[in-house]
Amino acid sequence: MTPTIVHINPRRARFLGLLCGALTLLMGLPLVAVFLSIGHFELPIVLGLILVVIFAALAVFSLGLARRRPVALRMDERGISGYYVEPALWRDIADIGLWSQPKAGRFIGFSLKDPKLFFDQQSPWRRFVTWANGRNAGYHLIIAESILKDADVAELVRIAQTFHAAAQANSPTRM
Repeated sequence: MTPTIVHINPRRARFLGLLCGALTLLMGLPLVAVFLSIGHFELPIVLGLILVVIFAALAVFSLGLARRRPVALRMDERGISGYYVEPALWRDIADIGLWSQPKAGRFIGFSLKDPKLFFDQQSPWRRFVTWANGRNAGYHLIIAESILKDADVAELVRIAQTFHAAAQANSPTRM
């Protein structure tokens, strides 16, 4: 089978970047004006400037992501990988399914055979992000349809299940 490669949705990343940039300007300009009028820092101004820096960083990150257009999900005969999911081999995956939530949309989910071993191989930050993303889904790894460019999650689930079944059939440890 040929690998399935799905890139991120650059329009969504661009929108998020522009939104964060607009919030940076809307919050930053009044804060600078207040600072210039009073001549010294006060706690609300400092907290506001911290928020401005955070929104500016998110804007730069999102716009850079939209420009770079990394692979969000790659599935091949060995396993899965991508920008939004840590690499996992098919032999480490127990189940693949579609998960949906009314307000959040649809997701492709991967359950791991040994999540503790998988998480122990990740950095603390990636471990937290993986846990936070999948904690309510019943899957250990999830990828939202909204971040995928021109992809149907139901079709991706079918493709992943086909890759998974083929890997299980070709596994030397198959019983």
